[in-house]
Amino acid sequence: MVIRPLRRLRKATVRLSVGEFDIALPAGSSAEIHGVTGAVLEAASSIKAHYERYPSPQVIALPQARKGFLKDIRMRTRAVILTCDIEGFTSMSEGMDVDQLGLFLNRYFEAMTETVFARYRDWLSAPGLGMPASSRIHAGIACGEVFYGSVGYARRSDFTALGKAVNLASRLQDLNKTTGATILIDGETRAGLPESDPRFRAVEPILVRGFSRPISLYGA
Repeated sequence: MVIRPLRRLRKATVRLSVGEFDIALPAGSSAEIHGVTGAVLEAASSIKAHYERYPSPQVIALPQARKGFLKDIRMRTRAVILTCDIEGFTSMSEGMDVDQLGLFLNRYFEAMTETVFARYRDWLSAPGLGMPASSRIHAGIACGEVFYGSVGYARRSDFTALGKAVNLASRLQDLNKTTGATILIDGETRAGLPESDPRFRAVEPILVRGFSRPISLYGA
């Protein structure tokens, strides 16, 4: 009655150690086993929630389906990359208290992330905090194959995306200033939108820095 629950707990902790967070365990036959079981399940839920603050839940689900993270998340996939810049951010931040700046950015990242996840929140209204009344952003969006995952070594690594689409999205974000657009997208991204979508107009192909041939662009 004791050995079997302990074996289950041991297996659960091994699974947790390699990043397999979706663990189910019976409650246990004694108060002690029940308490340990609850602690393991709570730890799994807490660590999963922590991971989901960095890559999205959809990304977390991929290695979960492959029985855990093992050591790192590394995948090659097709993705749409979006990069943004807050217009006048340097001069804006110069006149803000550091606490206000932190709050402003937290609300900005929350709104941007939730918008990408198809939800909208108002991040501009903050009465009495001296927050800017409005802000403009420039965005670049490009589609293509990317490497997505951990880059680094045993003691230090970052979670990032690498590839042509990443570089192009960054360049397009900068080019908004010279084309007069707020959002610039590449031809592959435009091809994924309905043909009748009126939001993006064709922009004269531009030789983007770091690319050997002119890129077909669309702006809004």
